[in-house]
Amino acid sequence: MENSIREIEEREVKLRVAYDELRSAYRSLEEVATLRERNRIAREIHDTVGHTLTTVIVEMEAGKMLADRDTCKSREKYAMAQAQAVKALNEMRYSVRMLAEEPLNKDLKQELIDVLEETAVHAGITVKYMVELPEGMKTPVDDLIIRALKEGISNSIRHGKGTALFFKLDLHQGSLHILFQDNGVGCENIETGFGLDNMKKGIEQAGGEICFVSEPGEGFEIKIELPVNN
Repeated sequence: MENSIREIEEREVKLRVAYDELRSAYRSLEEVATLRERNRIAREIHDTVGHTLTTVIVEMEAGKMLADRDTCKSREKYAMAQAQAVKALNEMRYSVRMLAEEPLNKDLKQELIDVLEETAVHAGITVKYMVELPEGMKTPVDDLIIRALKEGISNSIRHGKGTALFFKLDLHQGSLHILFQDNGVGCENIETGFGLDNMKKGIEQAGGEICFVSEPGEGFEIKIELPVNN
């Protein structure tokens, strides 16, 4: 009897050790995932802001060259450089805000609205939205939805070159229905990069459906249907 009790106690100790190791490994994985996301955004800052600042330098050099010959065109070049510098600053501020830790006490509706309104202020584009959710609602896929919205916005700013976006989310028969649209340049053949691929993978792993729609000159559209009652 004593041997059986001792054996059970030993197994319990081993199980607790294994559980602690598993929990530690999970936390480490979360940290790695967070680090990867931060590194990805850092690369985006380098690519987008670096490109814009290069344009600023080119415009300023052109302005200098024209200063003695054509003051009107010189002022025009400097004005363009200034506009590009402001754009670069807005892109930097927006990307840095994407790195900020998200408060844990907000419901999904407020989280989404905060992201959208910050985008309107700091990215310099027109944002319209309809978020039709019950107050206080939280779901197991909140983080996935917020990341999808951020990626949609980031994709629109980086590639779409649009000036306005529209976001709609509502709950119908146990599923969230999401529509994201921008008025950017659009494209004939959609080539998804790392961000959109990750979005698609995450939605499908959660049992949802997603599609990307675009035509040249017609902007970019993302449609998502995601169950929340599984």
